[in-house]
Amino acid sequence: MNYKQYYDLENYLFSIVIKKFLKYGYLNAHDFFCIVIWKANRAKTKIMKKMLSIANVNDINFACKKLTTAIMKTITSPNRG
Repeated sequence: MNYKQYYDLENYLFSIVIKKFLKYGYLNAHDFFCIVIWKANRAKTKIMKKMLSIANVNDINFACKKLTTAIMKTITSPNRG
């Protein structure tokens, strides 16, 4: 793993994570929580617990995939307002 890419987290998000999201249509927990850390580091545990509760699962990767897949469907929907 290349840890240097996380030194400039904003660059990592806007150069690598966005490409993954557009290519696969979802984000894994690692990339999702890179966004959370970038925006609100102190809230990561609260966000994780809330996501698991809403998704009604115990697998954070599954919960992140479920949420980000729904986001991708929303932004690529032809019926978007």
